[in-house]
Amino acid sequence: ARMLRFGAKALLARLARIAPVQGSPRLAQAGCLKCAARGMCSENGAGTVTDHFATLGIQRAFVLDEAALRADYLRLMAAHHPDRHSLASSIEQAGSTDRSADVTRAFSTLSRRHSRAVHLLELLGAPLMEDTNGTALLGPDFLSEVMEARFEVDDPDTNVSRVKQLRTENEESMRAIHVDLEEAFARLSRAGDGLRAAGGDGVSGVSDELQAARVLTAKLGYLQRIDDVAADRLEREDEEWSTS
Repeated sequence: ARMLRFGAKALLARLARIAPVQGSPRLAQAGCLKCAARGMCSENGAGTVTDHFATLGIQRAFVLDEAALRADYLRLMAAHHPDRHSLASSIEQAGSTDRSADVTRAFSTLSRRHSRAVHLLELLGAPLMEDTNGTALLGPDFLSEVMEARFEVDDPDTNVSRVKQLRTENEESMRAIHVDLEEAFARLSRAGDGLRAAGGDGVSGVSDELQAARVLTAKLGYLQRIDDVAADRLEREDEEWSTS
């Protein structure tokens, strides 16, 4: 009922404040020249994209063993720790520092399901764009539901029990999307070279399977943002309670 009080422009303006940050197609930066030399970049219709899976030496997949992922991260960080290269040349030390930054960035991206899915779409040449992540891709019904949940979580009049309930419901929705995304990316993986967008521009000409993965990933982004905000709200409430 609350959403009826907002016009279309107001709705879009409010949604812009809760929209998740997506991957950007403008990834052909100077840093990519370095990682390309190490075989960690991938060419697609959207440009040159750093392959974070290659950085960590693992296979591209939406479903990852998170314990193994963390173990790979710690192993690579130990290998490139400055203390292990204190006697190396300044060029080698700089290279080790760059490599450590690459590894940290890769782990940060792949350790969360939403950013992992966004990255997979970038590698497939069909990145999520800010201007295609709203009503054009998801429709007003889903976005209005997300807006209502986000506003209720943010509302200081919403008690803690209700915030916990909203978070639980949101987590259930996220788990359902995780399952659907796992199936969507598995189908894309079996399709092999058919993953790439036929149009070559990362948006037009995408297959139905790839478009389904884009929609699911966009939805997950909004739900992930609600979860983050709810978690932050509950943490603040705990801190206030413990100090009172």
